[in-house]
Amino acid sequence: MKNVLLLCVFLIASCSVKSVQTDIPAGTDPREQELRKVIAEAEPLIRNLLNALNAGDYKSYCKDFDSRSPAACTEEQFKTLQADIKKKLGLYEDGKYQVHKIEQYPASHIIFYFVKFQNAGSQNPAVIAVKVKKTEGKLEILDISYRHALLEA
Repeated sequence: MKNVLLLCVFLIASCSVKSVQTDIPAGTDPREQELRKVIAEAEPLIRNLLNALNAGDYKSYCKDFDSRSPAACTEEQFKTLQADIKKKLGLYEDGKYQVHKIEQYPASHIIFYFVKFQNAGSQNPAVIAVKVKKTEGKLEILDISYRHALLEA
């Protein structure tokens, strides 16, 4: 019942928020072009995060974090997070993620991804929110959160 309710909430949310699709050519709207550029730059960061999480590779997981960010965790915190996600959600299925939406703020962006993990049903992805900002010409991660009903249990 919980999963059905959570799925309904995701479906309602996805209908009410405009998602940015990166495979459709951007029009002349410079705001949309900027969002597409941020999504494209974040692509290797999210791929690295998920693969490092699967592998339990702390150094690789943290390499794109802003050193002053609250998300920059200790190795012990990472091990706890990795063990919890692996136990409850299983491993991330390589290549199985997509942008759900992106929010723009004055100094940062938050990109929401639907991510498929082994223990989550195919119709029940986890939602990962990654807050990023451009610093000295490169994108850095400020914060990250993982959401799924299995993580609440």
